[in-house]
Amino acid sequence: MNIPYVLQPIVDVLSGDTLHYEVLSRPDSLDDAPSLEHYFENMTPALQLEIIRDQLQHFAVYQIPLAINVSPKLLDCPQQRHALVELIRTHDMPLLLEFTEGSPLPPEEQVNPYLRDLRAVGCQVALDDFGSGYNIDIASIQDYDFDVIKIDRSLSSRWDDPRRKPSLSLLAHLIKTLGKTAIAEGIETQAQADSLQTIGFNRQQGNYHCRPGTLQAIRPAAGI
Repeated sequence: MNIPYVLQPIVDVLSGDTLHYEVLSRPDSLDDAPSLEHYFENMTPALQLEIIRDQLQHFAVYQIPLAINVSPKLLDCPQQRHALVELIRTHDMPLLLEFTEGSPLPPEEQVNPYLRDLRAVGCQVALDDFGSGYNIDIASIQDYDFDVIKIDRSLSSRWDDPRRKPSLSLLAHLIKTLGKTAIAEGIETQAQADSLQTIGFNRQQGNYHCRPGTLQAIRPAAGI
C-alpha cells in the first residue's frame, strides 16, 4: 500500500507537550471520488482496516503516540471489529482512535462494549468532529463511552462570537463534568487559541500550533 502520510500534533497548551500526532492520509488517487472526505466516507471497512494496519506498521519503529481515524462503518462489521482489536494488541504503542463523523454511530449498546474492548488493549477512543454532520447531539457525548471529544472547527471558529462563546464554555464544562477530555480542532490564530484555553479547551489542534507535515519535518518536535 502506497499512501503518503502526514502528521499533525495535538498539544496541551498549558504544558506545551504534544499528546498525539494525528495521521492524515493523502492518497495519490481518489479513484474518481469528488473529494478526500468522500473518498474516505465511501471506503469499505476491509480497506480501511488495511490502511490502519499500514499506518501502524509505518510508524511503529518510532513509538510516537498516534491518533488514527476510524469510520463508524467499521462498527457494523464484526469481522473487522475483531480484527482491529487484534491488530492493536500486536502493536505496543500509544494510540488514540478517532471515530469520524462521516456516518452515524450504531446504537450505544452496540458501541460501548466495543469501546471498552479497545480500551482493554491500550487505546483511548475519541468522538471526532463533534458539532458537524451526525455528531451534533449532546446525547452522543453523554451516552457513548468515549474518552475524548474533539470539537469540530465549525464550533471552535465561533470563539469570538459573543452569542456563541457561552455555549462553547458550557460545552467544555459538560465534557469535563462527564470525566472526558475535550480537544478543540481548527485552531488558526493565537487569539483563538488563547480564548478557547481561557474557557476550558486546554488541548488543541490546528495550523496555529503546527501545520501537517511529514515524519521528517516533525522529528525535532517529537524528539525522534
